[in-house]
Amino acid sequence: MNSIGARKSGQLVKISSADVALAVSELAAMCEDIEPDQVTQRQAFKRLMPSLRAMRELGCSWEQLGKLLTQCHITLKASTVRAYYAEMSKEGADE
Repeated sequence: MNSIGARKSGQLVKISSADVALAVSELAAMCEDIEPDQVTQRQAFKRLMPSLRAMRELGCSWEQLGKLLTQCHITLKASTVRAYYAEMSKEGADE
């Protein structure tokens, strides 16, 4: 029976610590740059929060924000916009 990481000949394949550190660094950088083809409404809303917050501070209503999002193909009711906004504002305060 072969153990994990062992070849049939019994010799372990070894990788240098420097190569592992490089892989960790490179994969972490890639994770920041990767964009999925689709995201949930909640994920999209979270990414839009800085702009939405600025619009709220300028006096936009929940209905106005909902209409603006709909123009961007993100269809949310005003009540959902308000709920997501409150939830994500609270998350930001908790961090």
